[in-house]
Amino acid sequence: MRGGAAFGAYPGRVALRTRPSKDGAHHIMNPVDIVEIVGSLLILAAFGASQLGKLDAHSVPYLVLNIAGSAVLAVIAAAQQSWGFLLLEGTWAVVSAASLVARVIRRADPPAPPPTHRA
Repeated sequence: MRGGAAFGAYPGRVALRTRPSKDGAHHIMNPVDIVEIVGSLLILAAFGASQLGKLDAHSVPYLVLNIAGSAVLAVIAAAQQSWGFLLLEGTWAVVSAASLVARVIRRADPPAPPPTHRA
């Protein structure tokens, strides 16, 4: 079903198969699909590294991976008018960005001077 209301098809997007059809024809993924997979892999890489204890969930690399991946997916969701997915990924990107900003601000704050003792 090309261009129809097939499952997985979005307005303005043609659903393409990645496996051979019954007639043996192959269809390749479009560039948006590849970008979408890359965005997903960025988020999954951060999550996997965190779960394996290789990356702290509050570290800059973790937050940057989440921002990049979720922002890519949010843009695609908006373009495809997938509102639930946009809500999820947009929120994920905003929360990750706010956490990154808070982390950078905490790093930029000068340490408090040691207390002075008066005798």
